[in-house]
Amino acid sequence: MSKLHQHDKLLFVALLILNIGSGITTIQGATQIFPLGVGVFSGFAIQAMLFLLLSRLAARHTPVRKWVAVFVFASLSVYTSFFAYYGTLTTNVRSESLRDPAVVAHQKLVAEVYTPLENQLGELQNQIKSYEAQKRKEIEGNGIPGTEGDGEIATRLQNKIRAAEDKVATLEPLVERLEPLFKYETDKMPPEKILDLDRKALSTVPRERLIGDFKANPILQESTYIDKVSSIRILEPFHKISQKDPVAVFALTIAIMIDGMIILLGTAIEPRQRKDPFETHSHLIATIIIGVKSSWATIEKAIRQPRLPFDTPREDETLGLRDGVNLVTLRLKGRGSAFLEEFYNAISPETGLIDYERLRGNANTTFATSYRILLDALSNPRLQWIGINSNQCYVANKCYAPLMRWLSQEMVHQCEQEEVHKASEEFYASPRNVPIRIPSGI
Repeated sequence: MSKLHQHDKLLFVALLILNIGSGITTIQGATQIFPLGVGVFSGFAIQAMLFLLLSRLAARHTPVRKWVAVFVFASLSVYTSFFAYYGTLTTNVRSESLRDPAVVAHQKLVAEVYTPLENQLGELQNQIKSYEAQKRKEIEGNGIPGTEGDGEIATRLQNKIRAAEDKVATLEPLVERLEPLFKYETDKMPPEKILDLDRKALSTVPRERLIGDFKANPILQESTYIDKVSSIRILEPFHKISQKDPVAVFALTIAIMIDGMIILLGTAIEPRQRKDPFETHSHLIATIIIGVKSSWATIEKAIRQPRLPFDTPREDETLGLRDGVNLVTLRLKGRGSAFLEEFYNAISPETGLIDYERLRGNANTTFATSYRILLDALSNPRLQWIGINSNQCYVANKCYAPLMRWLSQEMVHQCEQEEVHKASEEFYASPRNVPIRIPSGI
């Protein structure tokens, strides 16, 4: 310190303060990548070496090696600090975003495996009630023949009742046994746990009860539940920047600005015995060139990164899951806006009744199947916008206004997505995943 000018002493103090602040974030970020002890040691070593080099307390007589080392340690400091800044700006968001694909996959499994069995059981129970009512009419003489007594038609109805009861006796215990395995709370549950529970649930379902893709291949793919790229912590900066995540870009900018200021202050400190302005300016120019090249490399990488496919839910859609919105992914052949418009047209504004026969008879079989999934989602116990009674669907009391408001908003959202991607009609002719955002009712 005695060899420094007075103004350089002030710069030295400012450099020390900035290094302490940057060192805290460097250590904090390093502990998120490595075990605690390794993270603290490596973070402290990185920042300490950067301070010694820039304060001219080390490598004073080897400028080339010094600036190479400064570039390496500054890059490591920026990289590790990114985790600290990004983690602070997105508290609890990362764990939720990692869990979102698993939640979507779980909902798809329930809709394609458990829900059909539950619906089949309900239909059988409704059939039994209908047959019993017809049988009573026959016995009381209110049937087609018009004569009282247990006649031929009543006998046939009794046979149908027995057949349906036999099916119920087989199916009902299975549905009751599967319900807790499929319908469980996924809140704050890691994706690995959700995958493990879903695999156990799927293995419990008899093979003959499975439908669709699960019947041919009853195996859950790990990649559907776990985003391997996002789960690798050390690669998170590349992954987030390539996705043009604004929070990640902001965090990286802060880290670069702080370490860039440290480097600029370090180049301004000059010992008394060495006053070569050309060397000082050359160091400053070299630092600027290195910073420009590093920034351009980051921008160029983000520009060349291919955009996400249209079928993949955007991050702002999956993040909505933690804000009281469930994401239901439907497999549709056609436009999502047309699917919702047909659903809107099937609702009577006067009575609130839903023309389910119209929906079920839709010429587009993917629409017909997905309407049942949509009705199940809108009638879940937490939301209860839709009621189902005696095979008749209707809008629940005082729920018409919120249902219409949500439906109009979702139709606009689907139209906006179709306008953004501007896909050809040939694209919509093939089945694809269409995410529908539905309030959870929480």
